[in-house]
Amino acid sequence: MDCAVELIDLSLVPDYLPRADIVVTATAAPLPIVGKGMVEQAIKARKHRPIFMIDLSVPRNIELQVRDISDVYLYGIDDLQTIAAEHKRFRFNAAKQADLIIDAEADKFMSWLQGQHEISTIQAFRQNCEAQRDQSLNEALRQLQLGKDAEQVVHRLAHVMLNRILHQPTVQMREASTKGDAEFLATARKLFNIDLEQEHKVES
Repeated sequence: MDCAVELIDLSLVPDYLPRADIVVTATAAPLPIVGKGMVEQAIKARKHRPIFMIDLSVPRNIELQVRDISDVYLYGIDDLQTIAAEHKRFRFNAAKQADLIIDAEADKFMSWLQGQHEISTIQAFRQNCEAQRDQSLNEALRQLQLGKDAEQVVHRLAHVMLNRILHQPTVQMREASTKGDAEFLATARKLFNIDLEQEHKVES
């Protein structure tokens, strides 16, 4: 869409002002070129349809009293700087809020991810124990099919299963004890519900 540009003399501004919805001034005039009376006449001719005015000049091209007129919204350099500062402050606060939200959601995701890892660890542990159980049970069933004494087979089954399940934890605890890894040993005691003080009492 073509936009026509019309050049006029400053003396014709009062005649053209009623036609303007937005007015931007930026001249080197030493005195205001748009006065309060001129704008009041323009608003009256516009039947109080609002005018948005921006004065980019220093000194002002639009009299400051114009902002007292109803339906006129006048902003100068100082106003624009204030608006820019408010927007900057708003963006800064919004960025801080966004950081907090991102941090909170990241923590939630990491907790969920850690939970998934823990679930996978638990599942792997159970599957390993079940595999050892099945292996020991199959061996016991073969012994029974060969006519071995059932009581002996059951005792051997319990012994073999216990050794297979405890082998790796025992190896790890011995290694930790050799290295003086007190944290690992404390975790092991918690994991297997071992109360050393209670054990000492029982022995004594």
